[in-house]
Amino acid sequence: MESQSLKVFKCPSCGAPLDLKTDASTTKCPYCNGTVVVPESLRTSKPASLSDVTRLAKEGKLEEAARMYSKITGLTYENAMFSVKSMAGIRNDEPTALFTGYQAPSQPQPVYQPAVRVGGGSCISSIIRFVVVIAILGSAVPAILGALQLKLPTDVPFLTGENSILPVPFAKEVLSVSSGVLKDPRAIGVDGSGNVLTLNYNDSKVQIFDSQGNNTSEFTATESNGTDLNPDNMVVGSDGTIYIPGFNGILVYNQSGELLRELINKEDLFIIHSISIGPNNVLYAISNEGVIRLNADGSTDLKITQETIQEVSGQSPGLGAMGVDASGNIYFSGSINKDVLKFSPSGEFIDSFSGDFDSLRQITFDNYGRIYVVDFFDVKVYDANYNFIDQIDGAFWGVDFDSQNFMYALDTQSDNVIKYELKVPDTQP
Repeated sequence: MESQSLKVFKCPSCGAPLDLKTDASTTKCPYCNGTVVVPESLRTSKPASLSDVTRLAKEGKLEEAARMYSKITGLTYENAMFSVKSMAGIRNDEPTALFTGYQAPSQPQPVYQPAVRVGGGSCISSIIRFVVVIAILGSAVPAILGALQLKLPTDVPFLTGENSILPVPFAKEVLSVSSGVLKDPRAIGVDGSGNVLTLNYNDSKVQIFDSQGNNTSEFTATESNGTDLNPDNMVVGSDGTIYIPGFNGILVYNQSGELLRELINKEDLFIIHSISIGPNNVLYAISNEGVIRLNADGSTDLKITQETIQEVSGQSPGLGAMGVDASGNIYFSGSINKDVLKFSPSGEFIDSFSGDFDSLRQITFDNYGRIYVVDFFDVKVYDANYNFIDQIDGAFWGVDFDSQNFMYALDTQSDNVIKYELKVPDTQP
């Protein structure tokens, strides 16, 4: 009876036997619902934990720690021993396999003694450790992703679209008209409806395309007396009227190829070298006497003489290139002095700016007021304050813009018309 009392613990209140399955210091009697203090000797042992494994490893009790760690994790004794040694700060041994399930050692394990590493072992150990880590990650990552219900993206959002981290190009090519249609084109213009017109040098043919690059019509431009032009300059008004410099004046056509009139300057005998078009379809020209603005009948409305240009620039201007902005300001750059000079609508000199220019062909403006200097091998872009923005690489005879601010460029190498989508300014005027 005395020996049995050591195995059975009774409630001191009602004498009922108690079934101890806890390591707590107290328990409840199921009969009288009283609270009973459990003697420490009768409390069940606490389950092994990783903290116990770590404590045993640091105390040098490697075998006991390895058996406990193997039981907790399901690793083999050998791999558990490797982990325990790592906890103890011992790192000159490696696991030989990854295998779940506990396998007791067939014989007592010897007391661990640090071994001297042989040359070359470091490389092999690093490779084995890397393989072990990859194997663990390879099996764990899919399970983690599955538990979190994560899906990998099919595209890389930060490389494309509106949230791209890559810089947006200033000009992106969106269309190119094959050179099979065009024969040595030298001039380009866009009307208010988005039709694109080109002018061939060798046969004086005007070709008309819609905004999608379809060749809708064409005609041959000639002098009023029927002689060939061999022209390299043309401008197109917003109403679709076509202006081409001839030997005696400026020829005016509609898009059906009908010669509407010929603008002949009756006040002075000007030799027209090139023409530009400004607001309200007003014509401007570079002549042998300077820059002029023309009335609808061809008479001179404004003249900026070569002497004036030479005075403000310090050099003889030469023929050069010109353009007119939306406010009627006139921009001119000579073939000798390549600074861009700016004059008011009344002809007064305002200021100038310079750039790394080689041989200017044209000065023009987009719908945001940005300045485009068409040079020999690129188009340089400036803001209204002459700050350089970007450049568009390519050798072009000329460029023009539609109402949607797409730029159309006439490539000198391929004879193609190239349509560009332009970057919108960060702050629009």
